[in-house]
Amino acid sequence: MEVNGYKIEPGADFAGVDLSRANLREADLAEANLTSANLTGANLILANLRESNLAGANLTGANLTWTNLILANLRESNLAGANLTSANLTGANLAEVIWDESTIWPTVEFDGCKIEPGANLAGMDLTRANLIEANLAGANLAGANLTRVDLTWANLSRANLTGADLAGANLAGANLTRANLREANLAEANFFLLSKLREADLREAIKVRGADLRRVIKVRGADLEEAFWDESTVWPEGFTPPEQPA
Repeated sequence: MEVNGYKIEPGADFAGVDLSRANLREADLAEANLTSANLTGANLILANLRESNLAGANLTGANLTWTNLILANLRESNLAGANLTSANLTGANLAEVIWDESTIWPTVEFDGCKIEPGANLAGMDLTRANLIEANLAGANLAGANLTRVDLTWANLSRANLTGADLAGANLAGANLTRANLREANLAEANFFLLSKLREADLREAIKVRGADLRRVIKVRGADLEEAFWDESTVWPEGFTPPEQPA
């Protein structure tokens, strides 16, 4: 298969290439390098982009309906106006993606609550919900009850978790980049397996006691001022815990 003179195949190198408005319906671009590629308005319906690198790609207005984006790297990509209806984003890296109100995301519901980027779930009771791999980037979860919720590999980047109850929650592999966890309850929360806390706000977080932070990476830049912890809190190797508030 060729498009605009480019051979479309798994592992292809299209870094920086202009594929705007290209018809890539059902194209197999598994593990392809599409970093910084221009895919504005491209037709990617049913395309296979599994494990592809789309970091910094421009996907403005692209049609990604039913697209396979499993384990794809979409970091810092532009998804403004993109249609991701029924796209499979399992394990995809969505850190710092650009999107707006016209972006159409795959939707998940839990007890009538729509789980999607930017969702307003402030004060909601989601106790023990299964939100594995849920995309809640930029969502408002202030004061929400997330006790023992399974948020494994969930995207909570830029989410507002101020005062949320995350006691016993499973945050293994979750992306908490720039999340606001101020005054959140993190007692016995599981951050095991590469959770990202870069630039997260943990000021005055309560009950960090017992939280397992052993394998957390990218803690650098996290604001831990006045966070409460004790000897049962397990920190990453080599990490110096903040001083306890007076």
